[in-house]
Amino acid sequence: DCTHARTIVAETGGISLPATSSGTRYRWTASTRFTPEGGTYNLCWCPNIGQRTCAFDDLSANFLFTAGQLRVVGPNVSHQFRCVRGRHCAQLHPFLGEGLLREDAIAVRRLSCGTRNPDHAIAISESNTQGLGTFTVAGAGQLILGFGGSNRTSQSAENGTTADAEILGYLLCWCAGGRGAENACTKPEDYSVPAGSIFIDGPRSNQEVVCFVGQTCIITGVKGVNLISGDSIMVLADCGRGSPLQGFPGEGIAVTSDGSKYYFQGNGSQILQSVPGIFRLCFCRPLVPGDGTCSAGSDFIAPLGLMTAKGPFEARANCQLGSKCIIQFSGIGLSVADAIIVTESSSCANATNVSQQGLPAHPVGLSILGGVFSANLGLLAVSAMAGRYTLCWCPGEIGGSSLASFRAPAGMLHAECPPSTYAVPSGSAWRCEPCTRGYYCQGGLAAAAVRNACSRETTTFTRGASSIGACVCDRGFRYVTDLQACVQCAIGFYKSIVGDNQSCFPCPEGQTTYSLGSLSNSSCFNVPTKSTGNGSTDVTTTDDLPYEVSNSSEVPAVSFELSVRDLPDTDDPAELQALLAQLVRRTLSDSARLDPGAIRIDFPVEDGSSEPTGSARRLSFVSSHLPVEIGVRRLIDLTKLKVTIRARTVTDAQQLMQEDLKAETVADEMVSAIQRHPTLAASNLAIVPSDTPTIGTSVVTCPRHKSVPPGIAVLSQSDCQCSPGYFYDSANDVCEPCALGQYKIFVGNSFCEICPAFRTTRMPGATSSRQCMCGYGTFLNEQNTDCLDCPVGFYCDGGVKSQC
Repeated sequence: DCTHARTIVAETGGISLPATSSGTRYRWTASTRFTPEGGTYNLCWCPNIGQRTCAFDDLSANFLFTAGQLRVVGPNVSHQFRCVRGRHCAQLHPFLGEGLLREDAIAVRRLSCGTRNPDHAIAISESNTQGLGTFTVAGAGQLILGFGGSNRTSQSAENGTTADAEILGYLLCWCAGGRGAENACTKPEDYSVPAGSIFIDGPRSNQEVVCFVGQTCIITGVKGVNLISGDSIMVLADCGRGSPLQGFPGEGIAVTSDGSKYYFQGNGSQILQSVPGIFRLCFCRPLVPGDGTCSAGSDFIAPLGLMTAKGPFEARANCQLGSKCIIQFSGIGLSVADAIIVTESSSCANATNVSQQGLPAHPVGLSILGGVFSANLGLLAVSAMAGRYTLCWCPGEIGGSSLASFRAPAGMLHAECPPSTYAVPSGSAWRCEPCTRGYYCQGGLAAAAVRNACSRETTTFTRGASSIGACVCDRGFRYVTDLQACVQCAIGFYKSIVGDNQSCFPCPEGQTTYSLGSLSNSSCFNVPTKSTGNGSTDVTTTDDLPYEVSNSSEVPAVSFELSVRDLPDTDDPAELQALLAQLVRRTLSDSARLDPGAIRIDFPVEDGSSEPTGSARRLSFVSSHLPVEIGVRRLIDLTKLKVTIRARTVTDAQQLMQEDLKAETVADEMVSAIQRHPTLAASNLAIVPSDTPTIGTSVVTCPRHKSVPPGIAVLSQSDCQCSPGYFYDSANDVCEPCALGQYKIFVGNSFCEICPAFRTTRMPGATSSRQCMCGYGTFLNEQNTDCLDCPVGFYCDGGVKSQC
């Protein structure tokens, strides 16, 4: 009504410019956009005559004449719609206004409509980065506004609402389209008409959350608009995509009951066990709490911000026992207030103290050395146990007052054996032992710290060799520079000292050695003398041997007993006895580089035949190669065994006892051998020393037709050689008697000698050339050269002629 109070519609620009075309054309200034709310408005006219100036500041005196009405096509400005982050922003209705068409369009803007500033455009979703809305028509002709997608209860990575929550909301800006205007609604400034507001519910974006690996993780202090119980947050690499990240409790989904604190779902632990890093926090609101609509990564579309999982990246450190150990760390959010511990547990979730392992049992704080976070474990004890240990971390903000605080894995420490030692299994770890004589040890990782044997002709001066260069010529071998090798001492020479610079020593005059490679002057014996007959031919007889032939030898020996625990059940005790003997013999042979034949294994035998009930048992030891008798007469006790190791000299036996047979090392090597055994590994069998080694003697009895070689201390029956009168049959590995017409004077695996021409022996196995005789009815001439027929009046037995 132009006759009463008049209010200018500001969105029209107010008063028009003076009329043109004889008062028939009116327009408003081009600098002001025509953006009133859609509807019908009065047009009030002011004649510009006389003193009337049609001034804006005196509306009551001017614009009194009604000139008609103006119908403005456009939307209402009172719209207030709400959408939820992560869900489709669609099906917004009713959208009201004057003369609206389906072809009209809407844009969401931050501060004002009609601006060209691209920063004012609000990205509604991944597929709608300009915030443009379109209309559909309902059955009653009602317009429905949508920004992508078809259902407000649906969600997808492309159309889910990702716009940030804002308590003041965003502007809806309208543009008229489809009315014949070319290129309508194609530029940002075309959306100049306010059409109300749209509010986005959910958490604000760009929030930051910090958790510590290995500690309880609760997402707190989340800010947003209209947060409600049941809202959920998931930790992902990329919102709306991917699977749950490993190490996050509750499959990485946290749910709130108050809109502020989010607890990882389920009744499990809230301990964070992920790798350190920076991860995305993504939001989802279920239609109904607990309806399962927020259960997969594809449901969590709206980005909330970032979670920083602070902690160390897993380090890999190798430190030698007996040396200083400094471990370097990198990670996310480390500080000098943090600390680590060393544990033998495989997981930091159940870390145990390692004081019994000889490593630091207390937390070690981080420091910065050379610009790198480091933990100084100090000097690792040589007696510490080698092996792989777990490093566990605790942040300074928590304060590591107990082992339970160190739940974050920080890497692995490999405690290595130093050079000159090798690793022997001891329980779950390894003990580093000095390298035994005859071996060199380079140390290293426990599983690879092994003994390397010197070649057969070399050994080491002492224990603790660390390289092959420590292997020198053994006793009985000398170093030949031209060959750059160790060769055996020749017959008549010996060498009792280890080393490359020592020569072989000759036996005293008139003496020699039986074989190559003699070890001491005790190997020297007198050279056999030869008796001369009536002729010029020398004849050697057994009476001329300078040594006594014997089929047994008493040598120094080291003896001790072993206890066998947790024997496996067996239906064949004899087989188990053989397995135990073989295992012990091989282990000791490898450990001290011994001839397996020099090791005798005996088991105790109970004779139960004559003892009354209740009397003490009578125990004796039986060799391991004897069969087990099942019955009352002989009961083999497999829980004990006696070990006898023969040595060539007392010095060898003393060295063996003092250096090579440490009880603890023997026990651990037995454990290692059992663990590698294909049959016994599955059992709980244990073999441990039960007494201290002692030095005594042991007798080796040679098999039938074999004797002890002169100057040789035999350690096993394999050292025995064929007796006089017997030669070695290599094909059958036996000693056979010399055939008729042959003889053999000395002990040795040599061939028999043939009697002189026309002579033979009376029976096999001759031991002297004197047993080579002429045939019956003949005699040996005085020159001992020919066999002559027995003359008349004499009788001849093949030796001399005798008168009748």
